[in-house]
Amino acid sequence: MTSARPASGGPAAGAAAREVRPGPIVLPRARALELVRAELVATTARQRALERRWVPLLSDALGRLETALDEQEREDAVRSRWLQGRAEPRA
Repeated sequence: MTSARPASGGPAAGAAAREVRPGPIVLPRARALELVRAELVATTARQRALERRWVPLLSDALGRLETALDEQEREDAVRSRWLQGRAEPRA
């Protein structure tokens, strides 16, 4: 029985070699674990920055905005009562 492939590394073999695509990259377990640990360290640092800097900063800003909104609502209520008092007919 004869083989369908050429016995030598002729032009057909070269073309076939160029068409072969590598499979998924397989990392050794130790390297994969190292990469996961590095990502965990980076993620932990980002989380810490959010918790220690950004969350308090944004909470303070939210508190200031809520206070300003409350003051505006009180001013609007006073202005509304004042206008209602002026709109009542005087006897």
